[in-house]
Parts: sequence; structure tokens; C-alpha cells
Amino acid sequence: MTKTHPSFVLLLALICVSCVDGGSQRGIWTGTVRDSAGIRIVENPEFGLWTPETAWRLEEDLRIGVVEGDANLQFGEITGIDVFSDGRIVVRDRLAEHQLRVFSNEGGFLYEFGSTGSGPGELGRGLAVPQVGFGDTLFVPDIGRQRICVYTADGTHVASVRTAIPASEGTPLWDVTSQGTLVAQLSTKPMPNNQEETLTDFLVGFDLDGGIDSLFSFPSAAILKTLPSGLPRVTLFSPEPAWAFGDDGILWYGPGEPYRVHVYENGELASIVSKTGATTEITQADRDVVIGAWEQIFGDAFRDMATFAEVLPAYQRFLRGPENTLWVQLIEPPGNLTEEEVEDFDPEGGYGGDTWDVFDSEGRFLGSVIMPPSFEPFRFSGGALYGIWQDEMEVDFVKRLRLVN
Repeated sequence: MTKTHPSFVLLLALICVSCVDGGSQRGIWTGTVRDSAGIRIVENPEFGLWTPETAWRLEEDLRIGVVEGDANLQFGEITGIDVFSDGRIVVRDRLAEHQLRVFSNEGGFLYEFGSTGSGPGELGRGLAVPQVGFGDTLFVPDIGRQRICVYTADGTHVASVRTAIPASEGTPLWDVTSQGTLVAQLSTKPMPNNQEETLTDFLVGFDLDGGIDSLFSFPSAAILKTLPSGLPRVTLFSPEPAWAFGDDGILWYGPGEPYRVHVYENGELASIVSKTGATTEITQADRDVVIGAWEQIFGDAFRDMATFAEVLPAYQRFLRGPENTLWVQLIEPPGNLTEEEVEDFDPEGGYGGDTWDVFDSEGRFLGSVIMPPSFEPFRFSGGALYGIWQDEMEVDFVKRLRLVN
């Protein structure tokens, strides 16, 4: 564990604040808002509202983990992080399959809980990311045993809720709404020999009585189809939908391309937010990097299964930020990677880069933040961003970045 001294804070994220006219430099928003059939249309310029004086930045103030030493501070492969209301940090490590570790706000190890089995409070294989809900209730989806285990913040088992977690193509994504509902994104599986089939993803909510409620649906990413021959056809760089829940019943949803965010309030489309910027065509360098990475996994035959979209997606992920801001992870063209970065490139992780656009609660573009390299953000809590960081040896650490604005 390393606690960064305040006088030697390393600034790990710089704000990209660029402007082309005096209005933007003075912090005057130059976008437009109009009404279309009762839907608010927010059109943002390419450059944000922040000035160098008002821009947000992120500073590292906590790192948990060691390469050697205390076993409680060593991680194999961190797959989930969340934060309790008092700042305690809960971590799931894939190599400690049936246990969760909890650390103090200062990064010290406090306790662990969970054990293998099918009894009350015991956990099976295939755990999803732990999620902290209302009252510091901790939800741990145990997909293998078709139940959701519920704990208090001190690790006391409260309930194991039996529920039929529907089968999903790929790993489900999980989150908790501002109202405390546990939600998963479930993807349907393509049927053989059906090239025209339009598939649907669902956001489903789980309650503590074992019930499941469909909250929202949207077209699946058109990445995989099955040819009449029975062979798969993979469309690389196909846009994938992104979503996140905001405060007070807000759902942000985007199709991935073009740069557009649909804002739903209590289930109804309320506004559409867009941002000016030319689409990025896919280069031969992009193709070569991605094909090479997939061939490392599936062999030379993958090249015959692959085709490409025409342009890069606009973004990869959405993340709820402080003050009901929306953070949008932009795509990093693989062709821009250095030789060393190409060697470490994991195509299964997507094409998201270190740059995140930030929008306020009204949909106005504020500016862009550059995350630290090799950092995967998980959750904002208490004015800080928590995530996983890997060092040059690919050792996992928990890292906290304090938001300064």
C-alpha cells in the first residue's frame, strides 16, 4: 500500500481544454438547445465550456497493493471495486474466487468474507462485480448458482435471493441505479443461419423477492453473425451500445455511433445530446493491429472470419460522475498505439482510450479528462474515482484519484 504525500502529489490526469474563439476561453457555452416534438435537442460544439481556471482534474491520493509482502495486499486479477458510504473499499479478486476483501479509506486491510459452497453466505464460481446499494447493502451476483447474495458492509450475510438470471451472450454488465435497484445488461444470442436477425439487449432489474423486471431494451451490437455455412462472421469496430444510470431516474443510453446520447427520465426520452466532431475512418494500421491481436488468440483462421465497419465507433463506455455529470470514454484508434502498446493490446477489452468527455446535467460539454495509462475506472464516490491500475509488470493495484475542481 502506498499513501501519496500531499506535497508530492503526482498529477495523473490533465484536462484538455482547447478553444478556437474568445467566447470559449471566457467559459461561454456556444452550443444550441432546441425542441423537437417535446424532446430537448442539445447540440454541443467541439470545444468545451471549461477554462484552464475552472477545469476539473484528477490527482492520485491512494494506491493499494504490493508486489511482494503482505498477502492481504497482493492481488492476482482484480475484477470489481465498489465503495461504502464511509469510504471503505470492497474488492473482488478473480484468483480469490470465493472471497471479497475490504480496505479502509486509508488503504489498510480490514477483513475478508465469503467462502466456497452453496450454503447461506457461501459463493460459487462465476461471481459478477459486487455492487453497493442503499444503506451500504452489498449485492454479489452468484451467476453459477442462480442467486444474488446480499451482505451488510461488515460482511454479515443477510440473504441469498434465488432468481433465474437469464442466460446472456457474453458476460453481463452490472450496476446499481440511484434508487438502489440492481441491474444487469443481458444480450441475446444469434440464431444459426439467420443473417438478417436484429438482436436485442435488455436492462433488467432484480428485487430481493427474486423478481425480475425489464427496464429498457435496445439493439445489440452487430458484431457477430452466423453464415449459412455455419461459420461465424465477425464485424470488427462495430459500434457497441453504452449506458449508465444518473440521479433521479436518469438513464443515459447511446448506440455507439454517431456521437449521440439519449437521455431518459423515468423511462421516457427527454433529450438527445450530441457533440460536433468528424467521424474517424478506419485505417489499414487499425486493421493490422486488431487482426494481429485476434490471431494471437484464435490463430490464422480468424482473418477469414473478419470484416470491418467503415468508421470507428464514437465511444466505448459511459460512467456516472459527480454532480450528475456523464463521463464518456472515447475510442483510441489502435493504429496510433506504440510498438510496446501493440504487444500489450487486448482486443477483448475493446478500443476505449484514456480520454473521457464530460457533460453536465444539462447535457452541455464541459471538457475532456485524460485518465492515467493502464487505469480502468469503476466508480465515483465521495469526490474521488476508484479503479484498477496495472504497473509495468502487469500487477494489479487499487487506485483512487481525487477530483479537484
